[in-house]
Amino acid sequence: MLIALIAAVGRCASPDLCPSSDELTAAVRRRDNELAAQVGNALNAEDPDSIIMVHSERILRISHVHCDEADASDPSSVNCAYRVSYPSSTVLEVAKLRREGQGWVIADAMAVTLSRRNVR
Repeated sequence: MLIALIAAVGRCASPDLCPSSDELTAAVRRRDNELAAQVGNALNAEDPDSIIMVHSERILRISHVHCDEADASDPSSVNCAYRVSYPSSTVLEVAKLRREGQGWVIADAMAVTLSRRNVR
């Protein structure tokens, strides 16, 4: 319990509004799956006679998580910076996360993608 508390304090300015590692992974996975569905639908609309399958990449891990205080205009939101490692790339992302129901949703994000060849 103490270790979890220390870890939460170290990664989030507000422990009450701090997504866990599993919650953050679920939010990123949900966003990736939605993006893959949008891309697949757009490609299918361009060429309805073809079978096109688009899927999101497997998340290897999420690290370097740092979250700010709650957003003053939206107390259920927090800005977080983190690193997402995929098999082919690493994404450095800053996102506004909003608590919705039992989970978190990425409301807005900016990202830089690095090819795996350039990441150590």
